[in-house]
Amino acid sequence: MAPTAYIVFIALVPAVLSVDWLEVVMGIGDVMADHYLDQDLRALNDHTLLRRWNRTLVHRFQSWSQDYMSDPLRMEEGLTSELQNITGDETMKVWDFGVYENTTQEPVAREFFNFSTFVDNFKKNRERYINVTMLEGNVGYVSIRSMSHIVDIILPDPEMTEFFLSKMAALNESKAIILDLRYNLGGDREGVVHWASFFFNATPSVPLSDVYYRDGVNQYWTLLEVPGGIRFPDMPLYLLTSNRTGREAEEFAYAMQVVNRTTIIGETTAGEEFTGMWFPIDQTDVHLLTRTNVVRNPITQDSWSGKGVTPDIIVPSEKALTVALRKIRGSEDTKMVASSGNIEPPRWTIYLVLISTSIGLLTYQTFM
Repeated sequence: MAPTAYIVFIALVPAVLSVDWLEVVMGIGDVMADHYLDQDLRALNDHTLLRRWNRTLVHRFQSWSQDYMSDPLRMEEGLTSELQNITGDETMKVWDFGVYENTTQEPVAREFFNFSTFVDNFKKNRERYINVTMLEGNVGYVSIRSMSHIVDIILPDPEMTEFFLSKMAALNESKAIILDLRYNLGGDREGVVHWASFFFNATPSVPLSDVYYRDGVNQYWTLLEVPGGIRFPDMPLYLLTSNRTGREAEEFAYAMQVVNRTTIIGETTAGEEFTGMWFPIDQTDVHLLTRTNVVRNPITQDSWSGKGVTPDIIVPSEKALTVALRKIRGSEDTKMVASSGNIEPPRWTIYLVLISTSIGLLTYQTFM
């Protein structure tokens, strides 16, 4: 960080602020100066914006009591709230990864999700968690609870791969396919690429996302090869969304909508975009989650961030499947919804997706 930025902190931090939290406040500026990239693709190289944010943040501290500053939990939450308000960026988060004492002097440990446990649970319950079903009338139904299934769990495991590909191959007999993203909270970009590639020809490749970093841009396109060689390039495709559909699930829906490859039915999605990494703040157990890249669609040069993906047909999420089936079958009876078995997710699967998505947040360090 530039010396002038340090001067702002040192001059304005109240005397009651403990040494540890002073280091945290100064360290926030260091991390942002080194890594932050805002939605307008601006880095903080000249520190102009950073100094303004720092000054505002420290002035806010002056109104906090000493009791407030002695409570790590409140400081963690308070810093997160202030940073989000100052920057207008909801991806910012301050999190104490260590063990600390709260105001009751009881030890409080930060617990992390265990990925291997998640994978074990996923495999044991795969028939419900990977829901690929042929509904009455030859309508293929695929519920995707996480965009990371293929890359993180299925492909590394031969048994899971065989299970998944046999399910997907059965969709060749469909007259249309419904992808249910209503309970999908995110995943990873590789999952987005794999899922999209099932619904296009091998060539020409279709542009999906451009991810901008400080030092360049990574472009993501559909794949020349897909698992099992299974493709549905001409199959009518419908996506179901809810206001909880988030992050990479939105990226997938947005990319597919832009190239007119799908009809989206349901609610406007959450408008979330996760493009950050956790960075440690020197000399402390506190980490800062900060934006390090920005996602843009290469065709629109825009994204779903902050506004969500607007469906082609807007209906309450609980009615989206029925509407999709009516759309596919025209005026035919939609009794298949009742006869297709349990296609709503058991509550525990939603918690597993939350775990899977949270794992993706811890990209800087691995905690097991």
